Amino acid sequence: MAELILELDDQRNNGLSRYAMREAAGNRKVCTEEVGTSADLVVSEKEGLFLKFDQKVKEQKLYLDYQLTRDDYARLMGVDRSRFASILKLSTSGGNLSVYLNDLRLEYSVGLFRNHPDWPISKVAAESALPSLSTFYRLFKDKYGISPNSFRKTLV
Repeated sequence: MAELILELDDQRNNGLSRYAMREAAGNRKVCTEEVGTSADLVVSEKEGLFLKFDQKVKEQKLYLDYQLTRDDYARLMGVDRSRFASILKLSTSGGNLSVYLNDLRLEYSVGLFRNHPDWPISKVAAESALPSLSTFYRLFKDKYGISPNSFRKTLV
């Protein structure tokens, strides 16, 4: 399991997040097929907005600033709150802002475990903007199927 997590981290570090891979697949479809309806055009516009938003959030590591609000993220995307929620839901397979941000934080934590194997798990959690240790453990295990402690032990 740890090897798979590290492989996914390598892909993410090479710019292949699951959102980017999904968007790339969607772009191939849009480019190779004629847009059949105005609904198709609206979907591709929403995906384009999300992709630009996703890139900004990752480049600026905004997911590490837990003081940013939903409104801040909506402004970053350049849309109102309700449109932001619908775009996020469409682009993250039904997820919401918390799910999206926590996913990025957990991916970041894997890199921290790799680069700082001597750090205590509490520091990795805090640096990943998940300061509640119990929440960090639960989310990490839910996402990767292994506890942070077990994962760290496989790295040593």
